[in-house]
Amino acid sequence: MKKIAWIALAGFVAAAVLIAAAFAAWLLWGLPQEIGSVSINGKVLEMEPHAGHWVLATMAVLLAGLIVLLVVATIALLVLIVPVMIVPLGLAVAALGLGIVMSPLMLLIWWLWKRADKPDTIAA
Repeated sequence: MKKIAWIALAGFVAAAVLIAAAFAAWLLWGLPQEIGSVSINGKVLEMEPHAGHWVLATMAVLLAGLIVLLVVATIALLVLIVPVMIVPLGLAVAALGLGIVMSPLMLLIWWLWKRADKPDTIAA
């Protein structure tokens, strides 16, 4: 279980680093959708994406993939762990309920058992 926790922690750290790097790239170069044409005095200049935009797009794809992997793994673990944890809890509640319902009968059996152990004596 410790190994799974370290792997999950490494995944979240990787996601945080990737998010920070993507945010820095966005601050430096802007989003790829913002690239277009600029018109100055009637002359249209086409803006072409440079390396920073490709880095940003690549990091966005990696981040989306990493988030999908983390979410799918987390959901898979929850789907497996939650029922495994609920079954013992349900059994404990059922045993407690059975004990409460059967307590009068158990007390009667205990009383009869203790009464049968006493020797029959005649008072003088």
